[in-house]
Amino acid sequence: MTIAQEDVLNFPAKTIGGDAGQGEKKIGLSVYQHSLLTARVLEVLLKSFNGPSEDLPLSLMCLAAAHDIGKVNPCFLRKILDSVDEQSRAYILEKWQKTLEDFQTIEETPHPIISYATLKSLKVDRRIAALVAMHHGYPAPNSVLSDSAWMYGGPDWSDARVNLLERIFNEIGRQEYPGKNPDRCKQKVLSDIWLGLIVVSDWIASQREDPYPQGTEKELAEKLVQEAGFKNNKLNLGLTFKEIFGFDERPAQKKLSELYKGPGIYIFEAPTGYGKTEAALSIAYRALEQGDAKGIYFALPTQLTSTRLYERFVEYVNKITNIQEDSIKLIHGGTHFNKKKNYEAALLSGFLGKEGAPGESWFSSNRRAILAPFGVGTIDQALLSELPGIRFSCVRAAGLFGKVVILDEVHSYDAYTSSLLRNLLSRLIKIGAVVVILSATLTNKTKRALLNQKADFMAIDDAPICFTRKLASSEEVITESLPVRQIESRQVNVRLLENEKAREAFHEAIVRARRGEQVLWIENDVNSAQAYWEKFQAEGLECGLIHSRFRPVDREVLENKWAFLFGKKADKERGERGRVLIGTQILEQSLDLDADFLVTRLAPIDMLIQRIGRLWRHPGTKRPIECDKPAALILAGSELEEEKGENTYKAQFGKSGYVYSPPYILYRTLETLRERLQKGRSLILPNEVKTLLESTYAERTSEINPEIEEFRIQLNERRKKLEDFSKGVLSYSGCDDDTAPDPSTRYIDRPIYEIFIIESEEELTKAPSEKRDAMIWAERRLVKVSMNLSSLIRVHDMHKSSNQVINWMRRAKRFKHVYFLNSLISTDCGYSKEKGFYLKKITI
Repeated sequence: MTIAQEDVLNFPAKTIGGDAGQGEKKIGLSVYQHSLLTARVLEVLLKSFNGPSEDLPLSLMCLAAAHDIGKVNPCFLRKILDSVDEQSRAYILEKWQKTLEDFQTIEETPHPIISYATLKSLKVDRRIAALVAMHHGYPAPNSVLSDSAWMYGGPDWSDARVNLLERIFNEIGRQEYPGKNPDRCKQKVLSDIWLGLIVVSDWIASQREDPYPQGTEKELAEKLVQEAGFKNNKLNLGLTFKEIFGFDERPAQKKLSELYKGPGIYIFEAPTGYGKTEAALSIAYRALEQGDAKGIYFALPTQLTSTRLYERFVEYVNKITNIQEDSIKLIHGGTHFNKKKNYEAALLSGFLGKEGAPGESWFSSNRRAILAPFGVGTIDQALLSELPGIRFSCVRAAGLFGKVVILDEVHSYDAYTSSLLRNLLSRLIKIGAVVVILSATLTNKTKRALLNQKADFMAIDDAPICFTRKLASSEEVITESLPVRQIESRQVNVRLLENEKAREAFHEAIVRARRGEQVLWIENDVNSAQAYWEKFQAEGLECGLIHSRFRPVDREVLENKWAFLFGKKADKERGERGRVLIGTQILEQSLDLDADFLVTRLAPIDMLIQRIGRLWRHPGTKRPIECDKPAALILAGSELEEEKGENTYKAQFGKSGYVYSPPYILYRTLETLRERLQKGRSLILPNEVKTLLESTYAERTSEINPEIEEFRIQLNERRKKLEDFSKGVLSYSGCDDDTAPDPSTRYIDRPIYEIFIIESEEELTKAPSEKRDAMIWAERRLVKVSMNLSSLIRVHDMHKSSNQVINWMRRAKRFKHVYFLNSLISTDCGYSKEKGFYLKKITI
């Protein structure tokens, strides 16, 4: 059967309508028009990446044009027939009834696979052709049938697809597909970016579902790309550091700027207060000015730190460009808490919905938001481009192309995340990116790993303020340092409490708080933090509690309150009374806190340094007269005062040994502190930071103590396992859809449960009446825990409720695995705005 050219040109690719309130579906855009439009959209997108280049050739238009050619097959036509209204059915049957009858029993093959087969029949390289098979986010098959196979329609349909492609290529003025890069590793990186651009081009072109006037696809592509948020932004050239930030450049910031010589990795190590953020943004401006990048992604470790930086980042971008604020994106799993607009559709569809929505809503998904020229968010959003099995990770890879990538607070990630980070850096360097890494606690071993350097080929500088550069075009590593100014060096009085019971620290904290000091108490687990909060409350002190088991709506209030009371602008409030703030690892870095006195449970040395950095943080802060120097107590005994277990380190470390399991680094930290504090109780910071880090993390081949040797072996085995997992296995909480609110780039080996918590039935009745606002309201009342409780019931398994919010949640994919808890009736757990989610009968 010969297929008429006119019929092929009009072969449908899309349907129109059929959504709620819009009636039945009708035949929409043809494969021919959609393919042309997609190719033109990609052509326009290339301008957002500094234009076509060797890495992004215009021949990519041919791949974009070919992505949906596999829809030209009788089984896809049958699917269209089954979904459209009677008028459209009559039109299809008039032309194709005999064909549809012949293929009635043939099972449909996904059209991307047929597109792949078509390109293979045209002798396109297999790895290049496979890209079109993956444009819906699924891996390419290991093999495909011949393009003329009966399953795909037979020889006539094969000829129709080839002829249609030839017609499209003539229209766009391109005849060649992109060739392979001789560097196989670089080609793999480029393939991800190419695929990401094809996917994005398809999403943007899919905004047009009905036919358009022939010959207008160029103008339409320009319009759609503009509406999607990709705009040519003008950079304000020749700005000085002071014009951008409002103050003169400091020596450390000037030194980093002087090191800039083009694409590569730049590492800036310095304590808090040295202006690392401004230094990184200054070097980013230089990269933009010199044409080495077209945008910036500023990645931080947590949602809170990225949210707090966002306003500063917007102010910076507005200074250096003419970009509109709605094109500067905050990118993390909790972004919708900050912007309600267009949230309902994303939430109810599981954060995916249609593959795009016109205008600003197009960037509502984090995977698309990272395509915006300027963004600040979590490091997870960048690392998701490296997670095996994550759908559309290629879009994130494309989103990082051509950007300055700033990685802040890079220090102690587990082996799983560290492997992803090294892979990310390797990929970014392959494509000539500018990467800036900021840290206060980076070991030399970690630095070598980030730079992919062997010890023999890299000089190390142990100064606390250190700059390192490795250009993309060279293997040479340059390291320079600056001395610490005397006024910035300080002595911190540190006591290590091993044999003494924790009550000694508890009583000292009470004494200090009662004389007006602001005391910070950091535990390694939530249960212990909650128990100490209750004990301090019983003493009649003003005390607060912050940890990860609060509902976002409550945690936000607590964080704002205590960040102010322990912050720069609270001199009057600090003078009124002493207070105690108890918390977990959240207090290490997410909040800008200035404590007079610190009590902390033993943790890995880099985390301890972060915690000690919360002491006397802001010069000029008024403190009680008795508080004459910064001081800290480190609790190295078990959390349970009455525990009289074995005389082992496992018993001594208690719950902390499970949090940092296996507890080998805890032991090495303890060993380092013992040795150092024998020489005097005052640590000199930041001068001693590198010495403490290197002493703790130095490699050893064995340990004399059999228990410690077992810890060492277990740690090495775990590191090896996690490194292997990062190459092909997701963590327990990982998922194949990166649009989940909190996809895991940390390895978690036990399930995490999300719980919808209300404190009373009355609270539920106060939910917003609008569905969009109600769904945000509901998500702000979710808590994540790692234990399965008998009093929980899955929201989707609840019987029909009289409450509208619950019924909306039951129908939303987002809440499919969420549990429900009425804290007043639970027998094994509870919740309060002051204490958070807690287990009953937990005491210290």
